[in-house]
Amino acid sequence: GIDAVSIIQDNYRRYQNFLAEKCEVLVKEAMTNIKVPGKLVLRSIDKEDVVRKWRNLLEGSGLPLSDKKQRDEFDCITIYPEGDGIRVILVEVKNPNQYPWDTKPNPPGRSLVEGQTKGGKYKPGGAWYQLNKAYTFITSIL
Repeated sequence: GIDAVSIIQDNYRRYQNFLAEKCEVLVKEAMTNIKVPGKLVLRSIDKEDVVRKWRNLLEGSGLPLSDKKQRDEFDCITIYPEGDGIRVILVEVKNPNQYPWDTKPNPPGRSLVEGQTKGGKYKPGGAWYQLNKAYTFITSIL
């Protein structure tokens, strides 16, 4: 028979993915509207796709890459020249509301930003962890 719980969970997962995509598009539009000449705005960068397409160049360059085995996706990256350098803006989209029936915005909690602890042991995750991985990756190929 049909497992109602599985159907609800699947629909809710799709709903959360839709909200995350919608937010990433809004962030990209905001970054695109920044009045900075020569900027490059990227959304939903899959690290493995970049490494796979540019493997020979990246491995031959001798530049250190972040963990090549771990699959990472970076939400929004804006790169632009400034003076003699390059500026990078990294944005990681997070949804603090856990349930679609939450009508009030939920301020981000500590675990959303820093990651979670399980049994007193820190489990990497959260926005800071993902932004660090994005920064390490993007600066290694710039």
